[in-house]
Amino acid sequence: INGKGLIVRNGKVNWVQLNKGTFSQTITKNDISLQNGNLTVNVEKSATKYDALQFRNRNFNADTLKKELASNDYKVVGSTISVRNQNLNNNPFKLKYSFNVQPKISDNKIFVSPFYSKILKNNIFTQDKRTIPVDMIYPDKKEFSTTITIPSGYQLDTLPKPLVIDNPMFQLEYQTSQNGNKITVTLKYYFKQATYLASDYLQLKSFFAQVVKKGNETIGLSKKVR
Repeated sequence: INGKGLIVRNGKVNWVQLNKGTFSQTITKNDISLQNGNLTVNVEKSATKYDALQFRNRNFNADTLKKELASNDYKVVGSTISVRNQNLNNNPFKLKYSFNVQPKISDNKIFVSPFYSKILKNNIFTQDKRTIPVDMIYPDKKEFSTTITIPSGYQLDTLPKPLVIDNPMFQLEYQTSQNGNKITVTLKYYFKQATYLASDYLQLKSFFAQVVKKGNETIGLSKKVR
């Protein structure tokens, strides 16, 4: 969808720019709490343009979503699954669901992954070098925001450091904060261009390595000392 396309209408021929610089976006909001020894994660997603098209093409329903998340040992609460605007292409695609997962516990500490594998585990740029341009198809922005409720009897132990990268090619912003028993973690990354020169490849690779690293860092909670 990069470059130009030919439109033939009423005997007239026109070339049009296919990529007009607008970006697609997916916003994911998570709310995490500890209940009965399990972490309950409430998820809300909203996607626009080509991101929305990718979600619509997957035809989400209770069965497909449960199967997709079961591979990560997530137990989806079937009654919480909600899909909106599946067939309304001009509106954002919206998806809501909840799942339960066992927390990671070590030495009386609970380790919570704010984004639960919604960030890729591996760098999508795997080559050591590149000789042709990188086609991302379209500019794309991903935003993740997670609120973690600290359970009674626990306190914040470890919190990842913030990070901001911003230049004409891409952007990454990772921030954390605490207000009472609520921890908020946000991660945003943005490929600002649809295509990149081959000479930009190693910068892209290094950038996305930071996305993967920050997206998979954990929050540590420890028991309060009486």
